Amino acid sequence: MVALVLLVVAGSLYVSPLRAFFAAQDSYFAQRAALSAAQAANRALHRQISEMHSATYVERQAREQYGLVPTGLQAFVVTGLPADAASRAQIATAASPTSHISLGMRLSDLWRTVRE
Repeated sequence: MVALVLLVVAGSLYVSPLRAFFAAQDSYFAQRAALSAAQAANRALHRQISEMHSATYVERQAREQYGLVPTGLQAFVVTGLPADAASRAQIATAASPTSHISLGMRLSDLWRTVRE
């Protein structure tokens, strides 16, 4: 009986540290996801900066933003076209919620952390 009580007391002493570990783990994964999103945005901005130095980029922006066309050409506006499948898939992927970490993944990460 005493051994069971000691086992329950010892087990309860591990609950708070495990909760703190799992909370820190959740925070780490959220911050890592935010960092990777920021890095992807940074890469996209650097690509855009490098594209800005080309004449084709300037011409494309002049057409898209201001409706300008080169001399001798005539602009036509086509409306009512369906959205392409790639942009719909990209929107669906961006809107999907992030997956949660399973208990098995948490415990394997805890075991790896304890071993190190």
